[in-house]
Amino acid sequence: MNVGFSDFFALIAGIFFACTNLLARKFSKIHYQSKSFAIWVGVAVGGALLILITNDLNVINLFNPKSLMLLLIIGLLLFCSTLIIQYGLPKINPVKASPIFTFEIVVAALSSYWLANEILGVKDLVGGVFIILAISLSALK
Repeated sequence: MNVGFSDFFALIAGIFFACTNLLARKFSKIHYQSKSFAIWVGVAVGGALLILITNDLNVINLFNPKSLMLLLIIGLLLFCSTLIIQYGLPKINPVKASPIFTFEIVVAALSSYWLANEILGVKDLVGGVFIILAISLSALK
């Protein structure tokens, strides 16, 4: 099994995503716009630190008008989804919220296949099927 930087970054992102969801519930009295702003500042600072730590300044050379437009569209969609999640998360039961967040793994895998030409292997597809089955079973309760 070959583990690279992208796997390490995905693990870190997953951990921080889980922490964000837990903290969103814990600090439910803080306004959702403030929580969303804090998330985006953390993402920007964390991304900048990772670029500096890995010394991968070549990422700047990847930008062209087409990729900048795609990044802008994805960024706006993620910004809106962060606001919606931070607004709605404290208002719904954790058991009902968990299938939504679990399904994000499937969406992330499919978007990496579509946007980054990642190759999904049999292991990835079987894992996705298990995730969808688990979501379906938990939603039936």
